[in-house]
Amino acid sequence: MQYFCRLVCAVLLFSFAKFGLASPSQFLSCSPDVCRQLSQLNHDFDNGLSEQARQNLSQLIGSLKNLDNPDDLAAAHFYQGLFARADSQYDNAHKAFVEALRFCEDPSQAIVKAFILGEIAKVHQLQGNLQAALDHAYRALQLYQKKQNLAGVAWQQVTLGSILLARGQYEPALAVLQQVAKNNQEQQDNALTGQVFYFIGVTYLRLQHFELAGQYLADAQTHFSHSPDTFYLASTYFRLGELNFQLSDTVTARLHLNKALILFGQINAPFMLHKAQSLLGLTEISAGQLAQGQERLNSAMAFAQTQPTPKLEAYLHLYMAKGLWLAKNPEQALAHVDKGERMAISQQRAGLHSEFLKLKAQLLFDQQKYQQAYEVQQQSYAMTASLANQARLLPIIQQSALLQVQRQAQSIELLKHSKATELAQAEQRNLRNMLVLGSVITLMLLLFLLFSRYTHQRQNMWLRQQVKARTIELESKNKQLQEAFKSLEQASLRDPLTGLYNRYYLDTRLPGEFRRAQYACVQAAKNNTATDTDLLCFLMDIDNFKQINDEYGHLSGDRVLVQFAALIQDVFRETDLQIRWGGEEFLVICRHASRSSTEELAERFRQTVASNVFILADARPLKVTCCIGFSVLPLNPHGPFNTSWSTTFALIDYCLYAAKLSGKNCWVGVREARELQMQSQDASIANDDATSVLSKKFNLAKIRLATSLNNSASIRWPDDN
Repeated sequence: MQYFCRLVCAVLLFSFAKFGLASPSQFLSCSPDVCRQLSQLNHDFDNGLSEQARQNLSQLIGSLKNLDNPDDLAAAHFYQGLFARADSQYDNAHKAFVEALRFCEDPSQAIVKAFILGEIAKVHQLQGNLQAALDHAYRALQLYQKKQNLAGVAWQQVTLGSILLARGQYEPALAVLQQVAKNNQEQQDNALTGQVFYFIGVTYLRLQHFELAGQYLADAQTHFSHSPDTFYLASTYFRLGELNFQLSDTVTARLHLNKALILFGQINAPFMLHKAQSLLGLTEISAGQLAQGQERLNSAMAFAQTQPTPKLEAYLHLYMAKGLWLAKNPEQALAHVDKGERMAISQQRAGLHSEFLKLKAQLLFDQQKYQQAYEVQQQSYAMTASLANQARLLPIIQQSALLQVQRQAQSIELLKHSKATELAQAEQRNLRNMLVLGSVITLMLLLFLLFSRYTHQRQNMWLRQQVKARTIELESKNKQLQEAFKSLEQASLRDPLTGLYNRYYLDTRLPGEFRRAQYACVQAAKNNTATDTDLLCFLMDIDNFKQINDEYGHLSGDRVLVQFAALIQDVFRETDLQIRWGGEEFLVICRHASRSSTEELAERFRQTVASNVFILADARPLKVTCCIGFSVLPLNPHGPFNTSWSTTFALIDYCLYAAKLSGKNCWVGVREARELQMQSQDASIANDDATSVLSKKFNLAKIRLATSLNNSASIRWPDDN
């Protein structure tokens, strides 16, 4: 009988290796007769007798209901869900797995329950319900960790990594998968190692690290080539085809994709078969075979629209859009992008949504709809930033879940210890009753009591040491948590006092804005048109702010800063970059503006500040003025790529310093200038004293200086000596 059970488990292991799953023999249990019948049904299903296998399985479930064996019923319903999932009947698969879960309520079946929860997570993933998939995967992982089942933890972490990958959370997925790969070095599970290499390769492919993606996928192919895991071998060929397609190697891509098509056809995997067929069609379009490639894409789309496969349909909209884009048909490509984008949003697949946004921006740019293309590109950048924030938060969430599991384990240990203590006390009471019989027994009782007191003192001392150790550990964990929150706070994009953006935000946004302004300036020069393409940069400083702090207190100083920031938000647009530069200095960068409006904006803000009544912490009113230094990016519209941001900011800061030295409550700025050539440096410097100072310091010529003072001669420039 033991030999027969081992034989059945071996057959089941081979069958599940075909679908790339953990062996159910590791987690499920059933009687020998039922295991034999399930093995035969699984064999029939794999050999094309799917309808007969399903009918016989339904009859078996009906007969098992009368026997009331929860293990057999759980195993039978599990296979019912497995067959439905293989035929892409995901709703039926979900119902069958939930029914199997109903027979796993006994605490002794925690491992079986965790295994079935993991399979439900995979069904949700195939349906595109990624949040539900993530919830079930975490529940399964917690059960495996609680039972200290290392094999279950490893396989469930692979499932978790694949779900995070599908959600577009590539960095957390990579962290989880690399941890599994590190832990599996000791266990040497080849099937697990192959899947880990496969998902790491796909993650690097999504991150466009093509060299690393190729290395991991090649390692995965090597593992799967020596195992019966046909599904993941075919999937690896598909990903290698996708990799070579992105590297524009259409010959190698078609070779891998044709291998994938053959293998997916052999194991009856229609979902991946049509997905590979669509990518092959896109590759053929890229190679110039438009009719053949479009026919493959249309065939795959027709299958997806007639089957309950929203996940596949979303991918196919992306491939159809790329194919139509390559075929120079941007209107129809945009229609597929819109449909696929809506599906990606409904399925909470941020990574796929980001790919749709990138393709949409490219299509709009090709149609010369630059404003719309820019807005879509900004949405893509915002989504990337959101995913990065989620990646920073995920390790904290995982640590919290692990701490909860550890706390539950400690509670169980304390309960066991309490029961053992109660039993010892009962034995002591019985012993004392026996010692009352005589004087000798009385003496022994006295000695016992003395010894007991000594033992209790030692125990109390030990308990105090344990409490102290636990307190130190708790303080250490609290310190780590505080440091984690402090790191998140430091990475924040906003100034906590004024609510404006900080320098970190400027560092992430300014390079892109600067490049946009440079290219827009070149485009405007080619078209001989005047458009609002400049970046107007204003650096403001509150006059006598140190005196306000010294005389009225720092709370009043903070109130002035907050109200000053509110004036910035009132005068400038919401789309402008409003930055607290440091202390009482603020930086505003006006996007999509004209350099001809710099003086008007500077004067409007100066008058707004001067006419405003600031309310201090003690409700006293105060009049405040400010100085402004400004310039324009690019500084030279005829040579937009010649001046850097560091040079421009140094010029703005110099103008601000000059405004403060010239009496305050004023502004000084440069609207336009050109860079001096080395060979004609002296000859190009203007004769005006004010511009001469700037020419010598910043190596500029043809400077258009502006100030709110009576004339440029009233400007008092800083003495660099």
